[in-house]
Amino acid sequence: GYANIGGLLMTSGIPYDSDEGRAICAALTAIMTGVAYSTSAEMASELGAFPDYDRNAQNMLRVMRNHRRAAYGDKDGYEKLAVNPVPLVASEDR
Repeated sequence: GYANIGGLLMTSGIPYDSDEGRAICAALTAIMTGVAYSTSAEMASELGAFPDYDRNAQNMLRVMRNHRRAAYGDKDGYEKLAVNPVPLVASEDR
């Protein structure tokens, strides 16, 4: 869970189990994920990749490609998924 996300929503007057509450949590998750990936890349540039990077690189990159597809609303092209995600962005041209 998130530290005090319920408190943030409560003091903002937003119900925890509401569309707005879920949207705020999703936005915070996206920001935190982006910062985590950026920080990881910065650390790797200074310290080098983690010991099993070469063994795991293709799987990690596949996950990142799938995340990108979902973020851009792609309906197909996902790799090694039994169930495709519901696109985050409604897009007619994808």
